[in-house]
Amino acid sequence: MQPDEDIRQRDLSGKTVREMDAQEKEEIKRRFDEFVELVKTRKVRVAAPARPKQVTKWNPLAAGGKRF
Repeated sequence: MQPDEDIRQRDLSGKTVREMDAQEKEEIKRRFDEFVELVKTRKVRVAAPARPKQVTKWNPLAAGGKRF
């Protein structure tokens, strides 16, 4: 095991929660809480997807064509 001060630098991405000890679970929770606070303070907004342009049927008379 690594010393306690290295827990903040430890890569925990390869472990499942069941494999983690109590100290590692607390660190995961701390990292998640820190992430949530960052998102709240930056007020990140998800942009709404752009609406696709409406397709209209081609009408030659509307485009200034000649009538026969």
